[in-house]
Amino acid sequence: MIVKNCVCRFVVTAMLPAYVGDNLKRLRVLNALTQAELAQKAGLTPAAVARLERNEAEPRMTNLRKLAVALGVEPTELVRGKNDG
Repeated sequence: MIVKNCVCRFVVTAMLPAYVGDNLKRLRVLNALTQAELAQKAGLTPAAVARLERNEAEPRMTNLRKLAVALGVEPTELVRGKNDG
């Protein structure tokens, strides 16, 4: 069972598009938040937010939800592409 959970987590995060960081930064700026302020609201570290914005790390689904709540949007707003409507 542990292996199954690890595989599922990898598959879910591996499918996230590269523009998650772009969306995260855009929404953070629209909300007039610094990376440190967003990190505090979401319960993450400022370094984690910076890595996500630079697309150097793939967020876990739990962190996507935390970021979405902190930004006042649905998690899909973070993973939606430019042409996804």
